[in-house]
Amino acid sequence: MTCWGWNASGRSTVPPGLGVMAQVGAGAAHNCALDDAGHVSCWGDNSVGETTVPPGLPSIVQVDAGASLTCARDQAGHVSCWGDNSVGETTVPPGLSSIVQISAGWQHACALDVAGVVTCWGANESGQSTVPRAIRQAALPPRWPAS
Repeated sequence: MTCWGWNASGRSTVPPGLGVMAQVGAGAAHNCALDDAGHVSCWGDNSVGETTVPPGLPSIVQVDAGASLTCARDQAGHVSCWGDNSVGETTVPPGLSSIVQISAGWQHACALDVAGVVTCWGANESGQSTVPRAIRQAALPPRWPAS
């Protein structure tokens, strides 16, 4: 795997020994990768724990890096987030399940469940965590397998 660009905080210096990568997530000052065995590796700025992968995560199928947070989705559709939690961006809402996609943003995160319902949490000063009613209530077929 290769990263390039501004290397402040080591964000483009890929750690040695990574296996075969299945997916990557690029944040503001850190990056994360998911290998084909479901293990997450993160590097770059770790000033608020955004690259410190929590121990004991189950087999992960998706990872995304936000500004100062990282979120991962496991095979069972559960979400874990870590890093900055100054506005609740790593506090996953209780009861969130059957998630098929996640996205970590500036100070917020969103998840799409198997029924097509979007849930967001964290900062909301620009309405980024307020999902529009038409989307929130939509029962759309998922475009991504829950794998």
